Amino acid sequence: MQLRNPNEEILSFITKQIQKNKQILAKTEKLKQGLDLYFQNKKFMASLATKIIKEFGGKTKKTATLHTKDNLTSKDLYRQTIFIEFPKFLKKDIIEIENNIYLVKDIRKKLGVFNLIKEKKEKIDYPKEYNILKKEKTRIISLKPLKVLNPEDFQPIITKNPLNKKLTENKEVRVITKDLAYII
Repeated sequence: MQLRNPNEEILSFITKQIQKNKQILAKTEKLKQGLDLYFQNKKFMASLATKIIKEFGGKTKKTATLHTKDNLTSKDLYRQTIFIEFPKFLKKDIIEIENNIYLVKDIRKKLGVFNLIKEKKEKIDYPKEYNILKKEKTRIISLKPLKVLNPEDFQPIITKNPLNKKLTENKEVRVITKDLAYII
Protein backbone atom coordinates (compact mmCIF):
# COMPACT_ATOMS: atom_id res chain seq x y z
CA MET A 1 0.00 0.00 0.00
CA GLN A 2 1.44 3.33 -1.05
CA LEU A 3 0.36 6.32 1.03
CA ARG A 4 1.17 9.84 -0.11
CA ASN A 5 0.78 12.94 2.12
CA PRO A 6 -0.65 11.03 5.14
CA ASN A 7 -1.08 12.97 8.37
CA GLU A 8 -0.73 11.70 11.95
CA GLU A 9 -4.46 11.00 12.27
CA ILE A 10 -4.39 8.70 9.22
CA LEU A 11 -1.28 6.87 10.45
CA SER A 12 -2.86 6.41 13.88
CA PHE A 13 -6.02 5.01 12.24
CA ILE A 14 -3.96 2.50 10.22
CA THR A 15 -2.00 1.40 13.31
CA LYS A 16 -5.21 0.83 15.27
CA GLN A 17 -6.73 -1.19 12.42
CA ILE A 18 -3.62 -3.39 12.14
CA GLN A 19 -3.62 -4.05 15.90
CA LYS A 20 -7.38 -4.58 16.07
CA ASN A 21 -7.32 -7.16 13.25
CA LYS A 22 -4.08 -8.77 14.47
CA GLN A 23 -2.38 -8.33 11.11
CA ILE A 24 1.32 -8.40 10.37
CA LEU A 25 3.04 -5.57 8.59
CA ALA A 26 5.88 -7.21 6.66
CA LYS A 27 7.79 -4.02 5.88
CA THR A 28 7.53 -0.23 6.06
CA GLU A 29 9.43 2.20 3.85
CA LYS A 30 9.49 5.93 4.60
CA LEU A 31 9.66 8.07 1.50
CA LYS A 32 9.86 11.82 0.88
CA GLN A 33 6.13 12.06 0.03
CA GLY A 34 4.79 9.38 2.39
CA LEU A 35 5.00 5.69 3.22
CA ASP A 36 4.96 2.31 1.53
CA LEU A 37 3.40 -0.42 3.68
CA TYR A 38 3.84 -4.11 2.81
CA PHE A 39 1.11 -6.44 4.09
CA GLN A 40 1.07 -10.22 4.14
CA ASN A 41 -2.70 -10.37 3.72
CA LYS A 42 -3.94 -8.65 0.55
CA LYS A 43 -7.62 -9.00 1.52
CA PHE A 44 -6.93 -7.06 4.71
CA MET A 45 -4.99 -4.45 2.72
CA ALA A 46 -7.94 -3.98 0.36
CA SER A 47 -10.46 -3.66 3.21
CA LEU A 48 -8.15 -1.26 5.06
CA ALA A 49 -7.83 0.90 1.94
CA THR A 50 -11.63 1.04 1.66
CA LYS A 51 -11.93 2.10 5.31
CA ILE A 52 -9.23 4.76 4.89
CA ILE A 53 -10.93 6.24 1.82
CA LYS A 54 -14.32 6.20 3.55
CA GLU A 55 -12.92 7.93 6.64
CA PHE A 56 -10.39 10.38 5.16
CA GLY A 57 -11.00 10.51 1.42
CA GLY A 58 -8.31 10.89 -1.20
CA LYS A 59 -7.49 9.62 -4.66
CA THR A 60 -6.93 5.90 -5.02
CA LYS A 61 -5.62 3.57 -7.69
CA LYS A 62 -5.45 -0.23 -7.53
CA THR A 63 -3.08 -2.23 -9.70
CA ALA A 64 -2.05 -5.86 -9.94
CA THR A 65 1.22 -6.95 -11.52
CA LEU A 66 2.25 -10.44 -12.44
CA HIS A 67 4.72 -11.60 -9.80
CA THR A 68 5.29 -15.30 -10.38
CA LYS A 69 3.61 -18.55 -11.37
CA ASP A 70 2.48 -21.24 -8.92
CA ASN A 71 4.54 -24.36 -9.63
CA LEU A 72 1.80 -26.77 -8.54
CA THR A 73 -1.26 -25.25 -10.19
CA SER A 74 0.41 -23.23 -12.99
CA LYS A 75 -1.72 -20.25 -11.99
CA ASP A 76 -0.37 -16.73 -12.33
CA LEU A 77 0.23 -15.02 -8.98
CA TYR A 78 -0.20 -11.28 -8.84
CA ARG A 79 1.17 -8.67 -6.45
CA GLN A 80 -1.50 -6.12 -5.56
CA THR A 81 -0.65 -2.45 -5.04
CA ILE A 82 -3.03 0.17 -3.71
CA PHE A 83 -1.99 3.79 -4.12
CA ILE A 84 -3.72 6.40 -1.96
CA GLU A 85 -2.94 10.09 -2.30
CA PHE A 86 -4.29 12.41 0.35
CA PRO A 87 -4.66 16.11 -0.33
CA LYS A 88 -2.69 18.49 1.85
CA PHE A 89 -5.96 19.98 3.09
CA LEU A 90 -8.48 18.36 5.43
CA LYS A 91 -12.22 18.45 5.96
CA LYS A 92 -13.38 21.85 7.27
CA ASP A 93 -10.38 23.64 5.71
CA ILE A 94 -11.00 26.68 3.54
CA ILE A 95 -9.34 26.57 0.14
CA GLU A 96 -9.15 29.08 -2.68
CA ILE A 97 -9.25 27.79 -6.26
CA GLU A 98 -9.34 30.18 -9.23
CA ASN A 99 -10.94 33.09 -7.30
CA ASN A 100 -13.52 30.83 -5.65
CA ILE A 101 -13.47 30.15 -1.92
CA TYR A 102 -14.58 26.71 -0.73
CA LEU A 103 -15.27 25.09 2.61
CA VAL A 104 -14.20 21.45 2.26
CA LYS A 105 -17.05 19.19 3.41
CA ASP A 106 -16.11 15.78 1.98
CA ILE A 107 -12.95 14.32 0.47
CA ARG A 108 -13.66 11.39 -1.86
CA LYS A 109 -13.05 10.79 -5.57
CA LYS A 110 -14.45 14.28 -5.99
CA LEU A 111 -14.39 17.01 -3.38
CA GLY A 112 -17.67 17.87 -1.70
CA VAL A 113 -17.40 21.59 -1.02
CA PHE A 114 -19.51 24.57 -0.08
CA ASN A 115 -18.79 27.57 -2.30
CA LEU A 116 -18.73 30.53 0.09
CA ILE A 117 -19.04 33.10 -2.70
CA LYS A 118 -22.00 31.48 -4.50
CA GLU A 119 -23.39 30.05 -1.23
CA LYS A 120 -24.11 26.59 -2.63
CA LYS A 121 -22.86 23.00 -2.40
CA GLU A 122 -20.72 21.68 -5.24
CA LYS A 123 -18.74 18.60 -6.29
CA ILE A 124 -15.40 19.48 -7.85
CA ASP A 125 -12.35 17.61 -9.14
CA TYR A 126 -9.15 17.67 -7.12
CA PRO A 127 -7.41 20.94 -7.87
CA LYS A 128 -3.84 21.02 -9.16
CA GLU A 129 -3.28 24.46 -7.64
CA TYR A 130 -4.96 25.88 -4.55
CA ASN A 131 -4.29 27.98 -1.46
CA ILE A 132 -5.31 27.00 2.04
CA LEU A 133 -6.75 30.09 3.72
CA LYS A 134 -6.09 30.80 7.37
CA LYS A 135 -9.04 30.94 9.79
CA GLU A 136 -8.89 33.69 12.40
CA LYS A 137 -10.95 34.50 15.48
CA THR A 138 -12.77 37.79 15.74
CA ARG A 139 -15.98 39.30 17.15
CA ILE A 140 -19.27 40.40 15.61
CA ILE A 141 -19.69 44.14 16.02
CA SER A 142 -22.98 44.70 14.18
CA LEU A 143 -25.90 42.50 13.10
CA LYS A 144 -27.56 44.77 10.50
CA PRO A 145 -25.55 44.94 8.33
CA LEU A 146 -23.55 41.98 9.59
CA LYS A 147 -20.05 43.24 10.37
CA VAL A 148 -17.07 41.75 12.15
CA LEU A 149 -13.82 43.21 13.35
CA ASN A 150 -11.10 42.60 10.75
CA PRO A 151 -8.44 40.53 12.59
CA GLU A 152 -5.62 42.14 10.59
CA ASP A 153 -6.28 45.88 10.99
CA PHE A 154 -9.14 45.90 13.57
CA GLN A 155 -11.48 47.84 11.27
CA PRO A 156 -15.13 46.87 10.70
CA ILE A 157 -15.62 44.63 7.67
CA ILE A 158 -18.90 43.43 6.12
CA THR A 159 -19.38 39.68 6.03
CA LYS A 160 -20.60 37.99 2.87
CA ASN A 161 -22.21 34.89 4.30
CA PRO A 162 -23.79 34.31 7.70
CA LEU A 163 -23.48 30.50 7.79
CA ASN A 164 -24.31 30.39 11.48
CA LYS A 165 -27.89 31.60 11.98
CA LYS A 166 -27.60 32.11 15.77
CA LEU A 167 -25.46 35.23 15.75
CA THR A 168 -25.36 37.87 18.44
CA GLU A 169 -23.34 41.03 18.84
CA ASN A 170 -19.95 40.58 20.50
CA LYS A 171 -20.04 36.82 19.80
CA GLU A 172 -16.67 35.33 18.92
CA VAL A 173 -16.59 33.76 15.44
CA ARG A 174 -14.01 32.31 13.09
CA VAL A 175 -13.55 34.09 9.77
CA ILE A 176 -11.39 34.13 6.70
CA THR A 177 -10.80 37.42 4.96
CA LYS A 178 -10.44 37.68 1.21
CA ASP A 179 -11.79 41.04 -0.01
CA LEU A 180 -14.79 40.40 2.29
CA ALA A 181 -15.06 38.40 5.50
CA TYR A 182 -16.62 34.94 5.48
CA ILE A 183 -17.92 33.49 8.76
CA ILE A 184 -16.99 29.85 9.14
